[in-house]
Amino acid sequence: AKQHWRGLFAYAVWVACVASWFAGEELGAVAVCGGIAVMLAEGKPAADSIVESADWPVVVYIAGILIVIPAFDTTGVMATLWEGLATAGAISVVEPAGLAVLVLVITLFTNVVTNVPAVLMLGARVAALASDELQPATVLPSDSSPAAVQGWLLVAFVAAMAGSFTVQGSITQVIAYDVGKGAR
Repeated sequence: AKQHWRGLFAYAVWVACVASWFAGEELGAVAVCGGIAVMLAEGKPAADSIVESADWPVVVYIAGILIVIPAFDTTGVMATLWEGLATAGAISVVEPAGLAVLVLVITLFTNVVTNVPAVLMLGARVAALASDELQPATVLPSDSSPAAVQGWLLVAFVAAMAGSFTVQGSITQVIAYDVGKGAR
């Protein structure tokens, strides 16, 4: 009976989180509140088992990536590379050759830094490119236009697929690989 209650509660929290997000609440705050609600409902034994079962090297690896990659983005190296490709006309969301180069850039970058940081670093750039190419005279801000949304979705899709090429390409694969190493 307790397992049934726990599952229903988790779904209720999920529904409340989604509803709060759609109501305009900030996604990070919604996720933190939902996580806290589930952990508090589980009680102390669940928290103890999480601490004991956590694979701390993987947690540190993921935290490091999510800190270092945005810091790298502030160096301007990525902006310079992106501007060079864009200025040369090498990347595009419209022209087939430029789209192929864009997919290649996303794929390579994803397999160097993993998929989540790649989306965070490239998403806004591809969204702006899509807005410029697909809706050059739009009155919407470039980050909320339908073309920008398509740009974000393109990066997310390519990064998700490209992350399957190597263990490093996806945080999920890093975790699965680490679990698999421990199963020996």
